[in-house]
Amino acid sequence: MSYAGLVWAALRRRPTRTVLTALSVAAAFVVLGALLGFNAGVSALLDSQQATVLRVVSRVAGGAPLPVAYTQRIQTVRGVASAASAVLVFGRYQRPRNVIPVLGTDMKALFTIYPRFAVPAAQLAAAASMPTAALVARELAQQQHWKVGDRIALRTATGDLELDVAGIYIPDDPELATWIIANYDYINASRPRDKDTVMGILASVDDIARAPEISQAIDSLFENSLYPTLTETERQYRVSQINRIGDIGLVVNAIVAAVLFTLLFLTANSLAQSVRERMGELAVLKALGFPNAALQAMVLTEALAVCATAGIAGLGIAALLLPALTSNFPTLGLRSLHLMHGAFLECIGLSLIVALASGVPLARKASHADVAKTLSG
Repeated sequence: MSYAGLVWAALRRRPTRTVLTALSVAAAFVVLGALLGFNAGVSALLDSQQATVLRVVSRVAGGAPLPVAYTQRIQTVRGVASAASAVLVFGRYQRPRNVIPVLGTDMKALFTIYPRFAVPAAQLAAAASMPTAALVARELAQQQHWKVGDRIALRTATGDLELDVAGIYIPDDPELATWIIANYDYINASRPRDKDTVMGILASVDDIARAPEISQAIDSLFENSLYPTLTETERQYRVSQINRIGDIGLVVNAIVAAVLFTLLFLTANSLAQSVRERMGELAVLKALGFPNAALQAMVLTEALAVCATAGIAGLGIAALLLPALTSNFPTLGLRSLHLMHGAFLECIGLSLIVALASGVPLARKASHADVAKTLSG
């Protein structure tokens, strides 16, 4: 019989145990894949943030609105290239659960701040000049089957909005992938309260090195006002949002360590039972002339077959689940996150480590067993 046949026979010796062990390994790697993918996604999100963009929000806890007049004053700060006010409302389209974020802002200023947002110049100019115009994210337009020229009726908590689709834009920020961008003046006029206020102000700087200095200058401008501000770079803003959940890196690493320890214990225990039951058979093989290296390879192959196969299956499930799980964090910009190649390779490496850590001691034990004592006992 070939080595592969011997390994296959060992796995089939106790099929229930083999299947349960494989299911446990697969479940562990679903958790590992999701956690490492989420962690890698957060790191990639932070790395993608533009260092030249500042976010100005209220320093008051709870996010009190700021006067829209602050936008013009921020524009006068030395080093600020452009500034755009921003207010966010949520509209329901046709169905109560079909909620769409609508960002009211100065469109021209916004697309100056984010030059990587792709939109035809003619559509942007038309949208900026029409009060009820809206620019719709391409993904959202595809979902809702909208096209340029359509009129959209949205119901918000404060009234109805009727927007005309003037253009389709492609954002480079996943947070805006299903948003509508509208003119601030139209959104402001539709609000029965908090008129002439904004949730925040976006500002681009002309020199990355001066971003901390410019942030301090903006906050100093409103230091003694009724509405003091807190200015941060986009990266700092994202980090502060994520830190509200907790130290994600620490939590993920702690869970990964616990899962790996449990997985190592489970795999080693299952493999130890299998080897113990087959010590007599392994002794016979040794007596027939099988070298120690061959016996060690058989035991290691058994461990690798279970860990690698079940681990890859678990990672496949994690790759399918991760986009659905991260869609629950749209405000963090983690929408439709996928298992990255780095995280996938890391998990494959972990599966090999678990297999070797649990298999090597048992393989050495099986190959060094005394044939006479094993067969007589």
